[in-house]
Amino acid sequence: MNGPTRRALLGTVAGGACLALAGCISGSDDDPDETDDNNSDDDPRTGEPDQLQSRFPDEEFPEDCPEYDGVDRVICYDAVDPETVPAVLEPTARTVAEGDSIDFTLYNRSESKLSTNFYNWRIHKRVDGEWYHVAPHEYPEPLMAVEPDDSHTWTVSIDNSGIVDGESVPSMSGTEQLTLGGVGGGHYAFRARGWFEGESYQEAIAFAATFEFDGPPIQLTTTNSIESTEWDGETLVATSTRGDPDNEYSKKGAFELQRVSDPAGDVQPVITEQVLRTEQLRDTIALAFEYDADRVRLEEYNGVTPIFGSNSDRVYEFQGSYYEVTTSIIEE
Repeated sequence: MNGPTRRALLGTVAGGACLALAGCISGSDDDPDETDDNNSDDDPRTGEPDQLQSRFPDEEFPEDCPEYDGVDRVICYDAVDPETVPAVLEPTARTVAEGDSIDFTLYNRSESKLSTNFYNWRIHKRVDGEWYHVAPHEYPEPLMAVEPDDSHTWTVSIDNSGIVDGESVPSMSGTEQLTLGGVGGGHYAFRARGWFEGESYQEAIAFAATFEFDGPPIQLTTTNSIESTEWDGETLVATSTRGDPDNEYSKKGAFELQRVSDPAGDVQPVITEQVLRTEQLRDTIALAFEYDADRVRLEEYNGVTPIFGSNSDRVYEFQGSYYEVTTSIIEE
């Protein structure tokens, strides 16, 4: 039989956003804090009833790990005593080289089931004091669980082969064996997520651990899809083989990137590992570097509506320069 819920052990925690797991329970907020009526111990200093002590650290978002969205707090491996928390994500090593792997095991040492989704892990990289989400971009959404006194392990392998030579960064997904490519050396964090039985998904917790990839920086190169380049005035025009011109939903589009000195509106900082995973952005920025071009127009067929996706048009900051992206349909 399950023991008391974590709410009875912790006290109030603030609500967070559900990450839309399938099977995610929608319902009202939990009742106000419960108290342990069987706890009659007095605080010897005051003579007042002793308050239950949280088994989680007081710091909800420790500096050691990223501040993840949609969670109440982060249980960072380096910021806690793993033996004193009811659940923790533990790495088998702290440094990994290309071709090697590292395990991350989520231990549930509590008496309550930990609801989760083994596909819903995250990898971030820390650059200049900021954390950047690297992978994955999409994942299936089943509702899974780690039972009391049980665990689940993800094995992450590093493989950059072929990417600098123009291959696309493979999509990264899975529940056990994960291959991470398109990354350079540096400081990373792996994260799992879940909530305990008897509580709402709105009280989700991130379980995270950091590690170092001991490798060289990853180079930004164009993909193998670039078919031709030519100058049109001061604009470098490139064509790619991506997309199917015979598909009834495909349209020829222009993905245009311009280097700007005084950007207007919001600016999205990006790192090389993120640029490599967006192929149009990868090609245009890499071509801007290669040809020292302030404006690059990439033309290719695309079946997305709006063309190249609704989030394409924006300003990016990459390695100290600003790039404004605009997209349009090319009428044929």
